[in-house]
Amino acid sequence: MRASSIKHRRFAIPLLLVSPMVTAAQQSAATAQTSPISTQALTAIAREGKAAQEAKANLAPNTSDAQLKSIRDELQIKLDQARTAKGFPGATIAFVLPDGRSASVSTGVSDVVTKRALLPADLLLAGSIGKTFVAATILQLASEGEVNLDDKIDRWFKAEPWFSKLPNATTITVRMLMNHSSGIPNHADNEKFFKALAADPDRMWKPEDVLAFVLGKKALFPAGKSFSYADTNYTLVGMIIERATGQTLFDEITRRFLKPLKLDHTIPQQGRIIPGLVNGYTSFTNLAGPQGAMIVGGKFTINPQVEWAGGGFASTAKDLARWAKALYEGDLIKPPYFEQMLTGIKTGELDQYGLGVEIGEGRWGKALGHDGLFPGYVSAMQYFPQYKVAVAVQFNTDREKQLPDVNGLIDQAMKIIVGELSGKKFEEPKDRKAVAVDPKIYDSYAGRYELEPGYVLTVRREGNRLMLQPPKQAAGEIFPASETEYFARGVEVEIKFVRNEQGQVTSLIIMQNGRNIPAKRVK
Repeated sequence: MRASSIKHRRFAIPLLLVSPMVTAAQQSAATAQTSPISTQALTAIAREGKAAQEAKANLAPNTSDAQLKSIRDELQIKLDQARTAKGFPGATIAFVLPDGRSASVSTGVSDVVTKRALLPADLLLAGSIGKTFVAATILQLASEGEVNLDDKIDRWFKAEPWFSKLPNATTITVRMLMNHSSGIPNHADNEKFFKALAADPDRMWKPEDVLAFVLGKKALFPAGKSFSYADTNYTLVGMIIERATGQTLFDEITRRFLKPLKLDHTIPQQGRIIPGLVNGYTSFTNLAGPQGAMIVGGKFTINPQVEWAGGGFASTAKDLARWAKALYEGDLIKPPYFEQMLTGIKTGELDQYGLGVEIGEGRWGKALGHDGLFPGYVSAMQYFPQYKVAVAVQFNTDREKQLPDVNGLIDQAMKIIVGELSGKKFEEPKDRKAVAVDPKIYDSYAGRYELEPGYVLTVRREGNRLMLQPPKQAAGEIFPASETEYFARGVEVEIKFVRNEQGQVTSLIIMQNGRNIPAKRVK
């Protein structure tokens, strides 16, 4: 499963202003093509983040022991502060630096009853991050000529008795499965699926068992015409891998990646007992034991083997960070498939989605990675190509109220890492000072800007002040850092107005927690 349902997609202006989370219906409505403001947005992004760009130019190529210790110690403080503020049971965070040196820290407990401390080497479920292993495997198979990404999937399944009942069966390609543009509904969104999980905890699930929950259903949209995230897509990809190789999915992933990269703390979840796995605490109360625990008496309350190609691995933050760096530096996937992996489609959320990869833009340039959720666990990993740094974080809860903004936590980690390696200081929100600009320029910014379908921001001038107001919330003042760049007081958020070649304001970009959120001007 994926953590999109609990992603904290917030930006704040004096009072915390919260963007609504994208629903499945909104995702389905998103058009699978490049955003109409992407060219302008990317132009503005290239000019953004001066401090980060200056730091990049001065980044030390090699890390001293003292620098490694300083980064680790500062991350420990940030992680401890996050737990104090939000109250999650435990978390781990890890990083890999440009020279390959790495470290991880942890906070909190692995079990709320025994109070055993959570350790950096403890295993947590990685959720949909496992899709990155599946995607990398089939991309290698494509480079070996064993799979054609643009073949219709009937090549692999047309003889199956269930195939004719699969939505969009005859028009789906392998590539569409990988970037979630197939139009197949998600079996993991089906209430009957969760009831079946809870009813028989010892059941060993076959891929065909989970496919049964979508057979005969109406397609969400014509194949290739939109985006809707579905574990079901990767169930089919996993089946193709097994048919192409004659091996089990997990054996193939282990042979290609886990053993060569020495990811010794990443193991398939193949039953209710997973050695070294810590307890997780969930808001899915129908699946959990006392206090929301997912492990009772040493056994999972459901069989996590069900996730299979949709995720399927227990891991550590350090292994995930190492995997992200290895995968996204390009040595594992040959051209042109590496470039194809990183070619994204619009999702209706903040990021684009490639072939098993979430693709974002922000303070640190491009961000590549994936997040994941399995009941009781949330994980995320990101790699920043401009800095050659990878960061991963894991929590042993999925309870939204207990989770910090994951992107924000990774952004804080990058500030610590880049700051230590470059000697560059990153301003805190309280340190920002407004510059003098002619308030008449505010008139050119006044208007309405669509952040996502149905969510429109209003910018208006009030005398000598520029105000920004999300729907159904109070307006907050934003202050000029330059004629085009603005910031809020007391929170870390920046707003940049984008003009076209004719000088017309066509969009704005909100920058918070290291991510860029473009909004097209609609009025």
